[in-house]
Amino acid sequence: MTEPTGVTETPTKAGETKRVHWGTLAELNDTPEVRALREKEFLTPSEEATEPSRRDFLKLIGAGAAFAAAGCARKPVEKILPYIKMPEETIPGKAVWYASTCGECPASCGILVKTREGRPIKLEGMKEHPLNRGGLCARGQASLLNLYDPDRLKGPVAVDRASGAAKATTWGALDGRVAKALRDTRQAGGRVVLLTGTLTSPTTRALVTDFLASFPSSAHVVYDAVSSDAIAKAQELSYGERLIPRYRLDRADLIVTLGADPLGTFLSPPEFARDFASRRKPESGSMSKLVAIEPIVTLTGTNADVRHRVRPEHLLGVALALANELHVKNPRAPLSGNPAVGGKLRDYASQNVERDAGLPPGTLAALADELWASRGKSLILAGPQAAPANHAVALQVAVNLLNSALGNDGFTVDTFTPSLQAQGSEEAVLSLAERMRAGEVQLLVIHGVNPAYSLPSALGFGDLMKRVPFVVSISDRVDETARYADFVAPDNHYLESWNDHEPRRGIRSLAQPAIAPLYDTRAFQDTVLAWARAAGTGALAATMGTWHDYLREAWRKDIYPRANAAGDFDIFWEGALRDGVLEPLRGPNGSGAGAPFRPAALSEIPDTGSQTLSGGTLSLVLYTPVALYDGRSANNAWLQELPDPVSKIDWDNYVSISPSRAKALGVSDYEMRADMVTVDVGHAKFDLPVHVQPGLHPDVIGIAVGYGRTAAGRVGNKVGQNGYALAQATAGRVGLSGIPARLTKTGRQTPLACV
Repeated sequence: MTEPTGVTETPTKAGETKRVHWGTLAELNDTPEVRALREKEFLTPSEEATEPSRRDFLKLIGAGAAFAAAGCARKPVEKILPYIKMPEETIPGKAVWYASTCGECPASCGILVKTREGRPIKLEGMKEHPLNRGGLCARGQASLLNLYDPDRLKGPVAVDRASGAAKATTWGALDGRVAKALRDTRQAGGRVVLLTGTLTSPTTRALVTDFLASFPSSAHVVYDAVSSDAIAKAQELSYGERLIPRYRLDRADLIVTLGADPLGTFLSPPEFARDFASRRKPESGSMSKLVAIEPIVTLTGTNADVRHRVRPEHLLGVALALANELHVKNPRAPLSGNPAVGGKLRDYASQNVERDAGLPPGTLAALADELWASRGKSLILAGPQAAPANHAVALQVAVNLLNSALGNDGFTVDTFTPSLQAQGSEEAVLSLAERMRAGEVQLLVIHGVNPAYSLPSALGFGDLMKRVPFVVSISDRVDETARYADFVAPDNHYLESWNDHEPRRGIRSLAQPAIAPLYDTRAFQDTVLAWARAAGTGALAATMGTWHDYLREAWRKDIYPRANAAGDFDIFWEGALRDGVLEPLRGPNGSGAGAPFRPAALSEIPDTGSQTLSGGTLSLVLYTPVALYDGRSANNAWLQELPDPVSKIDWDNYVSISPSRAKALGVSDYEMRADMVTVDVGHAKFDLPVHVQPGLHPDVIGIAVGYGRTAAGRVGNKVGQNGYALAQATAGRVGLSGIPARLTKTGRQTPLACV
């Protein structure tokens, strides 16, 4: 399904012309507004003049175009001060490039940082990096603006946990209070918990391990708002090792996605986009085929050769029906004779699943035959949160069974060099919430995540933080979670910090500061070192030097001996910084199958078979937008202004509904004057504008997460609604799809910004 981009006229029998392409649904339906605009070629000046909106104002100030508002005002007088000692390598006006690693998200792409007079001004993808190979996503490009965000904290603050008000303090006072709390907690035998997002830096993980080792009841909980936990859990059940494979789109002749969006936001989009593009060249003589089966319209779906729309509740049935075709109906796969496999798949006949899911008869049988014909060169991907929470792990197990049956393990599904980009555990963070509720956590340190915003509102994580005696947030602002902390230790921007990254096993890249910290901030790792020394306990208490020294020493001991370097360590280190990336562990090349699939993993699959759902019920899908991702950069005006690649709408999230559902509800978004509706899932509800989206399943509605921030900053606050509030937390899973929802028309309208 592709959106029309122009108008084509074809002659009719009467000699007239008939339109066969339309730019909008309003043109297709020939609304009165369209007819009025068609008759009026030009607008009068009075019609063009409108009051500037808040969005217009934020566009101007956000991207540095506030000069447009200054008119012809006199420029303030400034004194020009020359360098006292100019660095030898610096030439005024000449750009200097540095190799580094993007820290905007756990994808950890290699980047080149363009600096001028010591200030970063542009980011580009690094062609030599084996992951992204010169590509860089929009969030990576825009992360430069986060460095110059005026709403970043200028120094450490103490927070009044009752009101959320912050007051400036000093690093000495903060470190002293934290050190005392650590000593008191250790003496009392209390629990210390460090809650972070995925840390792709192996040296940082080692530092965290050393820090927590001196607290017997400590724990490091890793949580990602955009989670791939279901994949890792299913891998553990299916093969015995918890990991996330490297998916080789460049090796696949046939790709089938079940709610996955590898070209949009799934796991490593720049890597997947490069791999996918390498196989979509007709002149090569061998083009891959992409089949997308999904409930909402994704960026991957818009690039598919074949696309089918289903409810999220039917994704598991579709996967099992394909497995049924290979193991039961027409036994071909290696485990066809296994009674455990046959027993689980018997109830998922393809004709029943097709009927329930609304697919044309024979669709799944034909797809199974195509997959079998491409065995060893096919790939099946399922979105880790595309199915309802109670189906999430089962769907991944079914996909593992299919990939194993087709001989994809070790070729298009590489477990020898797995991804390390998403290590969060939904079970761990929900277990932490229960421990906090029971008063079992005495000291909580939070870094790089915003659970009070991104966890379901029914969980009430902010209220649970009030039950923890001492809380510290390591963040760049007093965000929705930090307002419940005692102190906020401001973290550096990644362009101000040293670090290393291992996004995939065997690939090491370095991140070096391209500028000195603009404010009185401190790197997370330096903060951990300072607290360990102040507390006076553990292996880190006697260490000397900074985080840079710790990192350099770790590379001397761990990486340098395995790098087969010709020179001494200093030469090796300088070369690694210059190149930015190193592959010290060549190891296996990813060919050959690993452990065999374990049929016992199929116990995760429900015994009830495919269930028929009422066509009148609405199923909510919360999806990750390409621009705002999980909302961490909501205060970035470049990203707010970036149109969604599917809907072309910016500066808002909205309720995507199908044309048939919109007609039944009596709502529209013609001429971008969208009707407002109330979205109600029981435990939470709010109002949003509708967007009528062809290609969407008629019983599915979609809402982007990442919006609705209340403590992001002057740009991101109160833009849209917080979709995470509608999510479910059940049975150790955070559910973003298949949530029963009701829509009610409010009778109000609001404008939508659409290019």
